[in-house]
Amino acid sequence: MNDLSEPLVLASRVLRCTCGRPCLLDHHDVLGFATTAGAAAWGMSDRIGSLTPGKRADLILVDTRRPHLSPLNDAVTTVVLNAGPADVDTVLVDGRILKRHGKLTGQAAHAQERLEESRRRLFAAAGLNDILGPAWV
Repeated sequence: MNDLSEPLVLASRVLRCTCGRPCLLDHHDVLGFATTAGAAAWGMSDRIGSLTPGKRADLILVDTRRPHLSPLNDAVTTVVLNAGPADVDTVLVDGRILKRHGKLTGQAAHAQERLEESRRRLFAAAGLNDILGPAWV
């Protein structure tokens, strides 16, 4: 699994399959698994897991204006079942903005630029520029 949305959807489907009927747990509970319950499981609920003064401000903002997330009748259900990494507009970690308007910022952006430059050098050294074309260079 390469992002948080996959385990959330999987948990939601497992609950639905094992109950065979509407379960006692819903999508709000599933989101809680990834936030408050997840922090508690790691013994870190005093530092993370909820937006509370004194805790780390780690959060994502999802762009729910995208067609596959509309209409937004129940934000939690929509995000749990349908949102993915491409829908994340903004990421804050410990109060620092690492992604804004879908683009990495600060050190994260610099790291991405360094990775791209490294790839260009490696492809040139391996003689792959002509084979893979300009889109890869």
